[in-house]
Amino acid sequence: MSAELQTSPDMELPIKLRSVSGAVPMISEPDQVHVGIYTDGTYVIDGSELPPSSIETILSQSAIDNPGNQQVVIHADRDVKYKFVATLIDICNRSKVASYRVLVADKPPQP
Repeated sequence: MSAELQTSPDMELPIKLRSVSGAVPMISEPDQVHVGIYTDGTYVIDGSELPPSSIETILSQSAIDNPGNQQVVIHADRDVKYKFVATLIDICNRSKVASYRVLVADKPPQP
């Protein structure tokens, strides 16, 4: 035995839905922090040279503000020693950053 539901125009219910002016999508784009590394190991965010401890503070707060969405983009030229990149990757992991990626360029990042 099977049942089939049939609908007709006279069975439609008049439903009034509220409009929401401040609605935002439930899925948001990841928030990105761009960190440059100079060949001498100097770290830069938004044009400001910062020590690793300040970078960690910024990334930790960003990860809290954007749980599961925080991304870090690491900019370094090919002459940057890997230890500086590894230090920043370690900071990302300690800061609970959701993901990071390394961009390597032929030229150093511009101040």
